[in-house]
Amino acid sequence: MQQLSPSLQTQLLALKHRQRRVRFWAVFAVLLACLMLALFLVRQQLAYALVGLGLDIEYLHLPVSLALNISATDQVDGYLDRALSWVGWFLLKIPVSMIAAFVFIRVLRLFKAARQRMQSKVLTFVAWLIGFILAWSVLSYVQYAKQAPVAYAGLIQYKQNIQQSPIANYLKQSQQSDFVQSYVLAQTALLHRPIDRTAADFYLQRILPIADAERISHYGLQEEQLWTMQQQVYAKNILPNSPALQSKINRATQYSALMYWLSLITFGGASFVALCCAGLARHLQQRLVRIQQALD
Repeated sequence: MQQLSPSLQTQLLALKHRQRRVRFWAVFAVLLACLMLALFLVRQQLAYALVGLGLDIEYLHLPVSLALNISATDQVDGYLDRALSWVGWFLLKIPVSMIAAFVFIRVLRLFKAARQRMQSKVLTFVAWLIGFILAWSVLSYVQYAKQAPVAYAGLIQYKQNIQQSPIANYLKQSQQSDFVQSYVLAQTALLHRPIDRTAADFYLQRILPIADAERISHYGLQEEQLWTMQQQVYAKNILPNSPALQSKINRATQYSALMYWLSLITFGGASFVALCCAGLARHLQQRLVRIQQALD
């Protein structure tokens, strides 16, 4: 190898430094694009969660007339917390799964048979994809296994008929009105896994025709919870909304539209920057290789 002059050494170091910076911006743009993709996917849930609403029932709201020993925190572990938790796990799983996939490739290359087969870029990508999927699956299992059980989990369990659930037995013994019972059991059906849509529809049909602002206030029902149940079962609102609830819905719609355009434009821009930086980094790498070969 030829002895490099100080000026040539400086140029090579500057070229390598430029390549590292370009790679950094490429990775940053990819992560930003992933963040915007996550925002695009959960924009509606997040927008409604910001105003205290949800598109699916996530917790059991009990009117004050029910003297069950469930703390307020257990009932209102809100929609915003759950949406942010989902986004956080999504952003964690992307880089961790990518790193785990590269580690998976490294481990495979320790074996001679795998090393010979992975000389093909297609097979290498397939192996990387398998490692990514395996890591994602493990993280998803951890995500849902680590979720803390709610205090009322045992109350809403049943096998075939919702009337077999402990909460249904309690409602019968407490002699609550049919209106309150139907409200609680409709939530129970939607919280059950799998979701019991037939039972939820049955009990909602007993509530909605007679539900008005006075009755809802008298029995301590939550208007937001009623709205969410209608959205989950019918994908539309049947009861007229109060001015306060309509104001929340309008704000959520505005937030969702803002997130839509923000995520779409930023995702497109970040993807373009990532592609340009990746191409430029590849070009700089090829220049470095040619210079090294010429010097050799």
